[in-house]
Amino acid sequence: MFSLVIDTSSERGCAAFFDGIEVIFQGNFPFGLNSSQSLLPEIERGLKCLGRKAADLSYVAVGIGPGSYTGIRVGVVVAKAVAFSLRKPLVTFCSLEGFLPSQEGSYAVLFDAKIGGVYVLKGQASQGAYQSEGKVQLLPLSEVGVYLQNVNNLLTPNSLLLKQKIENMYPNQQWTWEEKGPDALYLSRLSEDKWRRGEIMQKEPLEILYLRKTQAEIEKELQKSIQY
Repeated sequence: MFSLVIDTSSERGCAAFFDGIEVIFQGNFPFGLNSSQSLLPEIERGLKCLGRKAADLSYVAVGIGPGSYTGIRVGVVVAKAVAFSLRKPLVTFCSLEGFLPSQEGSYAVLFDAKIGGVYVLKGQASQGAYQSEGKVQLLPLSEVGVYLQNVNNLLTPNSLLLKQKIENMYPNQQWTWEEKGPDALYLSRLSEDKWRRGEIMQKEPLEILYLRKTQAEIEKELQKSIQY
């Protein structure tokens, strides 16, 4: 089974081809929110290296956020273009689900939502199994401490500013931080399970997990309020 998994919602982009659950090609992305610019070239490079065609794909899977507004859109547009043009199934997943801790126990994945706060998703890791708890949320920094009670490990694609903001607000909390990218193999397994269950995108529009308004939407609403 030949599949493509894409996620460009954070500073650590991911695009990988799989034969079943074996990674046979994983793209190289520069660190940063412009990683989505490398998406198409890396997909094309992967197909060339493998000697395969996009038409050989069984399905395409893509992360739908939350995270970088532009990154999510680029990943989704590319995944839709590949899947729909070839009439292949399209599977979606929450981008935060792909981040796995190196230690067992409770953990939380955090994405910096800038002035909006923090995107968070909790989970449990036990004997190589990972289980998300609840749904991804957008929380203000003032509520993160309560949400992270009884959580040991924090994962994020970029700890540079986020770690400082959280530790400044909660100086007495003891968390273990890990900075890493999504686990492509885990996302492949997650996506294949959804594909086998028939959990594929059936119609437009594809719901993206923005969880907050874009700056353009905020400015548009502000202009309307001024007019009235």
